[in-house]
This record gives sequence, structure tokens and C-alpha cells, in this order.
Amino acid sequence: MSALIQAFESRFSFLPPEAYTRLAGGGVVPGWPVLPEIDWLKAEDVAGFEFKEHQWDDFAPFARSACGDLWCWCPLLEKGGRVPVGHCAIDCEQGVVYAPDFSTALFRLVIDAAQLMSGIPAGEAEARQLLAAAAVQPLTGWPAPWRDWLAEASRAAVSVWRQRGGVVEEAAAQSRKGGWFAPWRDWLGAAAAPVPFSMGRQQDGVVRALVSRAEYDRVVSEWIDDGEVGSTFRWMVAP
Repeated sequence: MSALIQAFESRFSFLPPEAYTRLAGGGVVPGWPVLPEIDWLKAEDVAGFEFKEHQWDDFAPFARSACGDLWCWCPLLEKGGRVPVGHCAIDCEQGVVYAPDFSTALFRLVIDAAQLMSGIPAGEAEARQLLAAAAVQPLTGWPAPWRDWLAEASRAAVSVWRQRGGVVEEAAAQSRKGGWFAPWRDWLGAAAAPVPFSMGRQQDGVVRALVSRAEYDRVVSEWIDDGEVGSTFRWMVAP
């Protein structure tokens, strides 16, 4: 057993799921994937982790964002043997269920990171490299359709859409074969739960990203959301 897994067991009395253990055993985490604004906790970080006195200690954090938000397993929310991953914002009493388990969360984190990175032309090549590398990383254990989708997304044309009031006008720079082009969507009716990176970067009302909003919503709906994604839970002590 790796020092990282031992640290989780010792500090949180929590054994990380097989998907994480497999990556740790192969030496992949905590160094991969490299995601903007997210730092994976190393063994020494886990062993020395201390919750603030206003935070509940029922969670097992495995990553931290640049601003201090935590990415945690939520053992008390376990459902059908799957331990959800929550995003716990440092300035909010409520956390949000990000994915039903770690494997699915990792898949979504990679996509969201690519969305953020491709939001500016200078980051597009790096975003494509991230998706392409994730598609062929054998230790993730992702199903073939997920891998194929990541590979296709790494080659997709950039989508650009503009928010005008409650409506989004979306136009692909050049639609890929099969098309991810959705000309108009009701922004408030989008299916995906709000997450830190999914929309890409917005500048002057224009959002730019590798994956269109419509396709992102489809992936979340069909492959990620188990009916609990986007639900909230309290992770701070009420004042």
C-alpha cells in the first residue's frame, strides 16, 4: 500500500476508492492530471490536514483549489457503494455534489479543465493535449465510449457562444463532423449543474471553449449525473 493511501486511512479513517488507489499505486496521482487552479494533496498534505474549527470533519479532501476550495470524498453520502465527490467552496456553507464517484469526477475534472484552458487561444493546444492524454491513460479504467469521446473532443473545433440576457447564442468556429452545434439555447434551462470550469472563459459576454454547452450538458446528463449531481450538503458548522 502506498504512503498516500496509508495517509488517508490514518488521517480520515477512510480507504480511497479503487479508482484512486489504482492511480496511486501506478504512481499517477498526485502528479496527474495537471489541472489549472487545482493542487492534488500529497501524502504529507493528507497526513497533516486540519479542518478549520467551523468546518465539519466528515469529509476526506484529496485536492485543493488555488483559492482554498476543497475537493472531497463525502462518505456519509455513499450510495450503492459509490462515494460521491463534493466541491466545497471556502466561502460557502454548502458544498455541491460534483460527481457520484471518483472515476466520474476525474473524467469531469479533465473536461472542465480543458474548457477553462481553451477559453483563450494561448491555452487551446494545452487543452487538446490534456484531453488526448486522458483518452489513452490506461489506469483510469474509464469505459471505451468515454475514451473515444475525449479523443474526439481533443480534435474538435472551438465553440464560441454569446450570452444575451437569458439566452445563449452558440456558434462553432467550424463544426466538426457530426456537429456539436446548437444555435440557440435557453441558458436557464441548461441541464448541467453549476461547476467551476464547465463554461470556459467569458470575455465581453463571449464564451469560448472546446466543447459546446449543448454537448457538455449531454455528457453530464448521460454519463455523469446519477440524480444527485448538483445537490448540496452542509460542510460548515452553522453560525
